[in-house]
Amino acid sequence: MKNMIRVQTFASLSDEPVTISTVRTLIRDRNRNEITLEDIMTTTAGYFNISMSDLLSNKKNRIYSYPRQLAMYLARKFTNLSFKEIGNSFNHKDHSTVIHALRKVEKEKDEKKDVEKDLSKIESLLG
Repeated sequence: MKNMIRVQTFASLSDEPVTISTVRTLIRDRNRNEITLEDIMTTTAGYFNISMSDLLSNKKNRIYSYPRQLAMYLARKFTNLSFKEIGNSFNHKDHSTVIHALRKVEKEKDEKKDVEKDLSKIESLLG
């Protein structure tokens, strides 16, 4: 029942169709207290309806770089991982790439409503 409510909430908040990937992410066991980097990556990829390989890729198109930057931001927010550890988890990106992502998200969060909206939706999906 709780999972169905989670899916319904996501569907009502999201302007996009609910995919099987999204449902899988939403109904996964949320009894754990700790949010892991894997949770952040799979939830972000599911939210944006992109594959994990695209999220971790070196593709510079905004359709991939924006979710990647949000995931890096959330990784720093919810985990105790260093910039270097986060970068390594994202297909061996340099720590300076992670720092750039955090600064960009922080700046855009204040300037663009969509960024804040996307972050809050992903955070709610993370539980």
